[in-house]
Amino acid sequence: MNFTPFKYQLSPSLPVKKDGPGKAIIVILSALIGGMVACGGVLLRYAMASRKQDAMMADHLV
Repeated sequence: MNFTPFKYQLSPSLPVKKDGPGKAIIVILSALIGGMVACGGVLLRYAMASRKQDAMMADHLV
């Protein structure tokens, strides 16, 4: 005996539209996130340099 567990009514076809975000959106979001990380790094370096300079000025005043 040979049983068929299920039977397709229609043959499968390729999807009309791709799922998920496009490459352009991924590139744009990556560039924005990279720019924000870079700006944060620059601000952090400036804050550290400013704090070091303030400490040196305080030593000269004492």
